[in-house]
Amino acid sequence: MVVRKKAEEIDIQRLERENKQLSSLNSLYKEELSISHSLLENAYNIIFKVKKLEDGSFLYTSAHGKHASEVGLRTIELVGRTVDEVFPPNIAEIFKERYATAFTGKVVQYETALYDRIFLTTLSPIVQDGKVVEVVATSFDITEKKEMEQKIIESEKKYRGLFNHALDGIILLDDKGGFVEVNDSAVELFQVSREELLKTSLDKFIHPEYKSANEQNLRELLEKGEGTGQVLLKILDGVSIDVEYAAVANVTPGIHLSVLRDISERKQFQEEKRKNCVLTVVGELAASFAHEIRNPLTSVKGLLQLTMKDSGQEEPYTEIVFDELRQIEAIISEYLLLAQPQANKFVYKNIQDMIEHAISNMKDELEKRNISVESQIEKDLPLIYCVEEHFQKLFVNLLVNNMEFMETGGHIHFNVIRSSAKEICVTIEDNGKGLPDYLLERVGEPFYNTKEKGTGIGLMVCFQIVKSHNGTIQIKRNEQQGTTVEIKLPVD
Repeated sequence: MVVRKKAEEIDIQRLERENKQLSSLNSLYKEELSISHSLLENAYNIIFKVKKLEDGSFLYTSAHGKHASEVGLRTIELVGRTVDEVFPPNIAEIFKERYATAFTGKVVQYETALYDRIFLTTLSPIVQDGKVVEVVATSFDITEKKEMEQKIIESEKKYRGLFNHALDGIILLDDKGGFVEVNDSAVELFQVSREELLKTSLDKFIHPEYKSANEQNLRELLEKGEGTGQVLLKILDGVSIDVEYAAVANVTPGIHLSVLRDISERKQFQEEKRKNCVLTVVGELAASFAHEIRNPLTSVKGLLQLTMKDSGQEEPYTEIVFDELRQIEAIISEYLLLAQPQANKFVYKNIQDMIEHAISNMKDELEKRNISVESQIEKDLPLIYCVEEHFQKLFVNLLVNNMEFMETGGHIHFNVIRSSAKEICVTIEDNGKGLPDYLLERVGEPFYNTKEKGTGIGLMVCFQIVKSHNGTIQIKRNEQQGTTVEIKLPVD
């Protein structure tokens, strides 16, 4: 009996311990359940479960998430109700289609606009014994994210518009100088398609004379973070353009931005301005000297003629002396053409007549040098308002200049067309040896001579005549051989 009683006491103690353990576990379970429920209820995202009924409808079996109430959706109103009972027909149909896909065993993710918010929802099927018994859904409010993405898109679109429509060329380069991105103005500047530019590097377009300097500039840019300067680019057909740039390194890591501006016209304008200033000063000085020389020269000629008359006979070399005096007078006349202003008589003249007259005056010299001249002049051209003797001088000087570079004969071609409603274009092309680039750059400068003999005044006079008639003159070397003079003159 004592043993039996002892055993019963032990069983009672064991049961009490087990009851305490069960009670403790139950309390812990309730606490964990409460925490889990609290986490679900206070979760910022919305978590819910969906069950498919036999009639094919979808029933919400649970719903949690603090954010649901913030957007006007009470989770308690979801539980025990079908999709059709909760949402308007248009939204319910979309949800039912997505739920149906999830119940085939696929994970479904989609965005939905609801209650003026945007949600990203993921449907995860719960599978038991190879069958989907329930779908767990998690919805995140991504409204702020989508708004931020839209702002980024709009900002990128805005700056892309500024980038592409900027008047200056904008390029992005990598550390090796390769093109990463270019805008429309840069494409126009380099005269190469955007696709071709992105396959090459800036170094390809740097003029050979500037390559070493460009490499140094790139190194300094990477070291200092920014840089400015000027560079000469060589683009299609060997055309060179002066460009100034402002660059910033590492706008993003390894990407460098440079803004390019074509300053060729500006430099050309500055050079023309410089030449015009020099030409004006030299012209006035030359004209002053010419006037001073002309007076004693007239006296010399008069005294020489008087001496011949008194002696009654022609002295040896008299004709040579007179020829030299006439040559001096011709040079003086050219110098006087440089003087500004002059009281000149402007008249309307036919340009064809003036060209043919100049060719006729040079006929003997042209034949002597075995040079043929051909003129092709458009019919019914308007008259030129000009100083006739100046234009005669212009065409004669140009013919003389052509002949100087055609030592073994050749051909000169005049072509005159109406290039626009208010402009006539005269081109004079020869097949002589032509002028090198370093001479072409200085043609027309005061007293700069392109020939072994001469004063350097002839072409300067030509430039001055064209300028005084509000025209332009350009001298360039032909691709194959020879030189082309292009004159553009205004017409009414």
